Amino acid sequence: MRGLQDYTAGFSADIEPIRSMTTGRIAEYPEGAFFGNYFNPFKYRKEKDNPVDEYIRRIDLKLVPPLDTIRFGKYGNEVNLTTPQYNKLTSLIPFIKLSFDSDGSPFFDPKNGKRFPELILELSREKTNIKALKELESDSSGGIDAQGMLKRKEIIRAELQKPVRKLWKDYKKVAVKYYEEYIMDKKLKSMAENENRRAIEDIIPLFENITSE
Repeated sequence: MRGLQDYTAGFSADIEPIRSMTTGRIAEYPEGAFFGNYFNPFKYRKEKDNPVDEYIRRIDLKLVPPLDTIRFGKYGNEVNLTTPQYNKLTSLIPFIKLSFDSDGSPFFDPKNGKRFPELILELSREKTNIKALKELESDSSGGIDAQGMLKRKEIIRAELQKPVRKLWKDYKKVAVKYYEEYIMDKKLKSMAENENRRAIEDIIPLFENITSE
């Protein structure tokens, strides 16, 4: 049992635990996981107080996780992340603090920035969103213009999803950049960067010369 736990995320001090990508809470293995149900470790405890995931569920948005590969530049090698490395990357998303410039572009701001779950909570508490969500979840099946109401609900859902979708994209992007800069194996990073640099300096000019002849 001890040996198995030493190689299991969440039990070993050397392996990054699996966390919720939206809240940062550590995933809990289901009861009896080591007695017949171990190979289904991705179940999370049903939490009574998880307004972040609840809001995302209610607006019917499926968040796409980041890729398990990192590419350096247009021509650089694609670095495949191991499971522990990928868990480390995804665990950054709910904890990184971001601020946004006047153009709405995100930047890492550990002092004054906000975390992803904080901003989702703010969205869920805005009066306009509360009102829109109430209408979205209302039963309009017996209405005179049921088809028109369905179309209206599609628009409401899309508008509710839009800011969450953008935030998720921004936090994923910065999390990947942070991982590249501060956490990724320096040797792998250097090899990928060198490959991209070699392609730009050597290979691309070669093709340009061929096409110009």
